[in-house]
Amino acid sequence: MHNKFITTKLTSREDGAALLAAIFVALVIAGVVGIALNHTQGIGKQVDTSRDYSDLRFESEGALETAYGIWLKAANAKYGPPNSADIDSTVRGPTPPTANSPFNFPYASGGQLKIDVVDDYGAPLPTTTSTLPAAVYVDLPEYPGWKGVKFSYTASVKLAKSSASSAQTYGLKRTIEYVSVPLFQAMGFFQDDIEFYKPAPMIIAGLVHTNHKAYMSGGTTTALTFQNNTSNVDGYTSTEYPTGATAWNNSGSNYSPVFSNGGQSAQVNTVSTLYPLGTRPESVLSTTDSNPNNDSMRELIEPPVAGYADDPAIADRRLYTKAGIIVKITGPASVATNITITTQNGVALTAAQITTIKSAITAQTITDRRENKTVDVSTVDINAIRSTLSAATGFTTNGVLYVYDTSSSGASDPKAVRLKNGGTLPPTGLTVVSENPIYIQGDYNTGSTSATVNNVPSNNGGNPSNTDSPVVSGYTKAPSAVIGDAVTILSNTWNDSNSANALSSRPASSTTVNTAIVTGNIPSGWDPDSNSATNNSYGYSGGFNNFPRFLEDWTNDSFTYFGSMVQLFTSKTFTGEWDTGAIYAAPNRAWNFDSSFLATPPPGSLDVVTRTRGNLIRF
Repeated sequence: MHNKFITTKLTSREDGAALLAAIFVALVIAGVVGIALNHTQGIGKQVDTSRDYSDLRFESEGALETAYGIWLKAANAKYGPPNSADIDSTVRGPTPPTANSPFNFPYASGGQLKIDVVDDYGAPLPTTTSTLPAAVYVDLPEYPGWKGVKFSYTASVKLAKSSASSAQTYGLKRTIEYVSVPLFQAMGFFQDDIEFYKPAPMIIAGLVHTNHKAYMSGGTTTALTFQNNTSNVDGYTSTEYPTGATAWNNSGSNYSPVFSNGGQSAQVNTVSTLYPLGTRPESVLSTTDSNPNNDSMRELIEPPVAGYADDPAIADRRLYTKAGIIVKITGPASVATNITITTQNGVALTAAQITTIKSAITAQTITDRRENKTVDVSTVDINAIRSTLSAATGFTTNGVLYVYDTSSSGASDPKAVRLKNGGTLPPTGLTVVSENPIYIQGDYNTGSTSATVNNVPSNNGGNPSNTDSPVVSGYTKAPSAVIGDAVTILSNTWNDSNSANALSSRPASSTTVNTAIVTGNIPSGWDPDSNSATNNSYGYSGGFNNFPRFLEDWTNDSFTYFGSMVQLFTSKTFTGEWDTGAIYAAPNRAWNFDSSFLATPPPGSLDVVTRTRGNLIRF
């Protein structure tokens, strides 16, 4: 019995333990299930939150792209940076729109999409301002050596999304910068390739830039020296040569230039394009449509053709549009009725002043040996109109004189404008522009009053070391530019009656010119009839050193130059192939960059534009 009791007791204990174990297991399972359910719900909430976050992020990024598009449209619709009034009112200013967000999610409180004009510290400027604040030049790290005027903006947006599991907001902002970069801060700015091939010894001071490729080589180890930075978009080479260059001169070796301010690695930079129209040229220029107002960057020197659209990126930069005084010649300038003078942009002339200007324009015919053509020339006596320009209402603040001869039918019948007796200019500056080629005869902007009284120091001894003053004592160079289809320099001793004679009968004398030059060129390998099958392609262009044209024997004489040389297009009227031979003998080139142009730019100065977007910043 004792044993039976013991056995029964043990069995009951075992049953109880089993029950307890079962209950424990059930509790553990229930706990695990509960934890799993809670964990699953947490994961679901996290997934929802992550999805909301991603949706808002992508939508906010898209909103800022929309804002940049709106800003870009405003920037392209005017000459210069857009101010608050130019930017679409639906994205400007602190007042939220009454309508819902145009995006998939509503704006968060105070999170309307907007673009603010901001100061240097990012603080919004008054949204009612009609003009941007005065700006100063800043260095451009992405373009070493260059300066620009920077205008800043901030685009921002904050969107909201609510779901059953969360409420999210997401704010983004980014900076936008518009930088206006004056063209005349460079000794040489070329839209197309810039070429130096075995020039006579040259020392280039000032910046040099090309929006394409830079070919730079000298015929000796010291023939070509750059004292400042050079930049290119499509590469730099001293071992490849421009089309036709070796056919012109293949004697001796080619040498890399001397870079005297840090060496090639410091002075040669590959950069992004600097856009002369404020936007990508291909976005506004077309030769395939019927619009004659958007064919090339030569539009900058042409009048617009009436009856056709004129894209704002071009229209506001046209020098014809910027001019204060327009002189239109419709036949020989010796006939007064062939000259029409109009004014615009706040400039006014009296009847007597108009008569004075007309009387200062005369007609001649010369032979241009490079074009191998007879050219009808309208000569403007600058000294005869200088006092009139200085006294004309409004012209001292405008300063752009546009002169053109519409009777030309193009390269087959060239007409040109000549500037003569331009030693002394209006002190506030003068820019002369023409769609025709321009000749500059004699000293220009030097203070001299006559070619026969040659008192410019740089002319007296030939200026072989480029140290003599380019102005008469007491004269201050005026801000000046000459802009045309092609620019040819005629010396102080040029004589029209000798223009068709042999080179030996066209002797030059040392001459000094102080002005910016904007003009076209004929590129290396250019096809004059645009038909490769005829194999009429030209050879070497003559390069940067022959960018200004010459027609005389300059042997042992100097052409002293202070200014800035800019090429933006291919010449259309003067299309003769470059060569020396019977055309000219090169001068001693005493060339200098005019560093005063940043502080006192010539009237109507052109600019190039850079635009940048900063990184996205969450707030």
